[in-house]
Amino acid sequence: MRVLGIVALGAALTGAPATAADNIISDAVRCSKAALRQYALTTSEPAEKVADAAFDKCSEKWGQAAELAGKDPQVISMTAQAQANCIKKLGTDACPPPMPYSFYFMEAAKRTFRHDAVMEVFDARAEAAKK
Repeated sequence: MRVLGIVALGAALTGAPATAADNIISDAVRCSKAALRQYALTTSEPAEKVADAAFDKCSEKWGQAAELAGKDPQVISMTAQAQANCIKKLGTDACPPPMPYSFYFMEAAKRTFRHDAVMEVFDARAEAAKK
């Protein structure tokens, strides 16, 4: 799995340098990868469901990363600026308040994890079948 890809995603989404955000994201990735391997070998569910379950098992760790991302001053500023631009161009009625940034972070992290994890499920099952 591209752990570095998810860590890079986290750094890009948080706007933060490689620091605490990377550690939190790396912990979430490790947790999800361990759950993925366990689920892949103990269930016959489709790979996509296994990947989602592995991500969800570690949702608390992913939530911590998302919360950190949502507190980044650069993110807060960009969100406020985007909202102001929308209102300026389209009016208040056409621009409902945006979802919290943590929502978008979680969606992007889950999509990235799932993309990589599906192939890992197939690989783990194929490896186990050889034994």
